[in-house]
Amino acid sequence: SSEPETICFCFDQVPNCSVNFLNYSLLPGETQTVSIVTVGVRYGSSPGVVTLEQRVVSTGNILRTSLESTDMQCTNITFTAVPEETMILPSERIINLFIH
Repeated sequence: SSEPETICFCFDQVPNCSVNFLNYSLLPGETQTVSIVTVGVRYGSSPGVVTLEQRVVSTGNILRTSLESTDMQCTNITFTAVPEETMILPSERIINLFIH
């Protein structure tokens, strides 16, 4: 294996590197699980650390950042939609995944 360079989503434990994003609708407090694998230079799976960043789309405010480890196979990562204390109505959020 090599250093991880990209993140691929997994469906039924099969990586699909052609999917660039997933779209979910969550209310604050609800959770969502995604399956990912980090991939190295020659598209072989490679363990790594992924930064999971939850951001409000309208303001760009970062609500939560966490680190998740990946393995040589598809790894499930679960995140929770975090409420924003100053908002009266729920706002759209984006979850960004970065290789650490």
